[in-house]
Amino acid sequence: RLASPSAASMAAGASPSHPVRLCGITLPLFLTTCPPHIKKPSWNRVSSYVVRHAPCFWCGTRLETSATDREVLGRLNILCAVFAAVQGGSGLFLFVVQNLGGGSPEEDQLERQSLTPNLWSLNGMVFFLGLVGIILFVTMILTLRVVREVNLVGAVRYMWALYWILPIEILLVISLFDYHKVTDVWIRHWWLTPSFDWFRSLYCLEGTADTKCMVPTKGGAEYEDEDAWCTDLYNATDCLQIKTDAQMEMSTVSYIFLTANAVWGLVLVVLLWLALTMLEGIITPPIVQSSKQANIPAWLTLPFLGCLAGGATLLFAPSSAVGNETGSEVFWIGVAYMASGGCFLVAAQLGWFISAYSVLNSRDKQRKQIAVSLFIATMLLTIFILVVIFAASLVFSVDLVDYGISKEERGRIACYIDTANSCTNCYPRDDFWDPEEPRCPEWTNDDILKVLQTQLKQSATLAAIFLIYAFSALRFGFVLRSHVSRYQIEYV
Repeated sequence: RLASPSAASMAAGASPSHPVRLCGITLPLFLTTCPPHIKKPSWNRVSSYVVRHAPCFWCGTRLETSATDREVLGRLNILCAVFAAVQGGSGLFLFVVQNLGGGSPEEDQLERQSLTPNLWSLNGMVFFLGLVGIILFVTMILTLRVVREVNLVGAVRYMWALYWILPIEILLVISLFDYHKVTDVWIRHWWLTPSFDWFRSLYCLEGTADTKCMVPTKGGAEYEDEDAWCTDLYNATDCLQIKTDAQMEMSTVSYIFLTANAVWGLVLVVLLWLALTMLEGIITPPIVQSSKQANIPAWLTLPFLGCLAGGATLLFAPSSAVGNETGSEVFWIGVAYMASGGCFLVAAQLGWFISAYSVLNSRDKQRKQIAVSLFIATMLLTIFILVVIFAASLVFSVDLVDYGISKEERGRIACYIDTANSCTNCYPRDDFWDPEEPRCPEWTNDDILKVLQTQLKQSATLAAIFLIYAFSALRFGFVLRSHVSRYQIEYV
């Protein structure tokens, strides 16, 4: 028999006065007490708390708890500007120190190739994050007046700027968490390039930055190993140890630098999201919804360009491990990104037609309903493609499958993705090519796997972000279909 408190006491929220028995078993008290109702947090209060306790405002006038939303948003803008300035400075610092060294025209060409986006070189992610930080800083400073004066047109433009920048910031920040330790690969194989001149002078033993510390991996093309190179040129055998110690020290500092940038970027993402939430509240939800409906092409332009950029990077970047020229079995992911980009483009064009087409009679209504149905079908196809991309990228990036690489595949991929000229025996790049010897023995299977898995991790992140856009557009399509079906045209 089930005994329970009275309905009155339960309605009043009181705890039971006696234990509850179920099937002859006395239930513990923590299972018989009604859980408290958890209210949805007020993000306006969270934003107010953040700007009132942020250290950068301690020396200024303290914001009162009764401050208006515009005052809170203004402080959030300043806070975002500070974080964006530091982020931009970090990227600018890395860009400068990597371009301090000078090399031959061939080395400069290789340097330009290494700066091409490839979704695995994390120094490139820091560069782009710095560029986003500079853009954000300028945006935040320019919109301070918009927030103070409640300029509705400027506020809507500010909202769309945040809609565009926030996903890019999220992608770059997540990319900096080096789960697969690909930074070690970058340091090891780009060590002899001019972009590492400053790092070698900092981490190598004094006087060895341009001598012993530049021993090629496995001795290069003309020596059997590092000791043979060191003995022949310097009559010593400590070159490899000097280089290894320097690389280990740089690796430790690099991981601290990348992690710090990632955490800083995450905080900036939270601040941007709070600012966007406050801004939407000031503009009011009806105007926000109306702006989205009237600007469907602008809404879907970012995922369209992002899919094209992601597909082109995976397929054609000089150091991409999943391009078709490498013979990778997952090169189709790049093609799938191109296909999803095409779907987003079709959806954007349909959205433009839907927003611009007026309904004056029953035939117009039927045409608009067809356009909305095509929009929904296109978004369903887009979601299917992105889900496949996300699942495949995730499976291959977290070692859920055994991605076996033969010696021939390893050599072919290594010769293709190596833009630092660290490979030997790469036909037709090397004059001394021996078909009987393995291609690019400097790159191991583990190096190739780290590059491949890092690219696929970034691919999974990219697909997840675009899936959010696709589901939002699909939801909008169903709402629009219901809206169009209720059009009244009999009076026309």
